[in-house]
Amino acid sequence: MTDEAKRVPLVFFRTEAGAEPADRDDELVALHAFIKKTRATPAGDLKLARKRKQDYERTT
Repeated sequence: MTDEAKRVPLVFFRTEAGAEPADRDDELVALHAFIKKTRATPAGDLKLARKRKQDYERTT
């Protein structure tokens, strides 16, 4: 397998739906994206995605 084939794009996201039936414009909120090069997901990337999720939830 080539090095290029071992690189996998990964995106952490959450979905957001309006509370009212009239506001059901679902959204997909990207929290963090990176190229994964190993089997394990780097702890720093997970931490960053979780922080951005918390920040998003606080501001909405």
